[in-house]
Amino acid sequence: MSPNPGWQRAAGALSASLAAVMAAWHWLVPGASWIIGVITAAPLLIALPGLVSGRRYTYQWVSLALAVYAGYAVTEAVANPAARIWASVAVLLACLTFIAVVGRIRYSR
Repeated sequence: MSPNPGWQRAAGALSASLAAVMAAWHWLVPGASWIIGVITAAPLLIALPGLVSGRRYTYQWVSLALAVYAGYAVTEAVANPAARIWASVAVLLACLTFIAVVGRIRYSR
């Protein structure tokens, strides 16, 4: 079964979007640290070339890392009312990115 390039494009775009939301969230929400924004966005930006080029290993470790992003965002959505909207968007993007990454892994075999 040949890989569908739609999954690859979706994974790259959603990963970049998640990195942008994580960075913007920590720069724009009062009381949040911009350093945390950089730290949370960096792994997604590091993975972006591998996602765009279709490296299977990158897709595998990103699928595991997305659980951390989803968990962090859910925790912030529940515990921090000031960041609830940003955290909800991050949860949605993390879940959609996970679906795209798993779709790419599944159809690349």
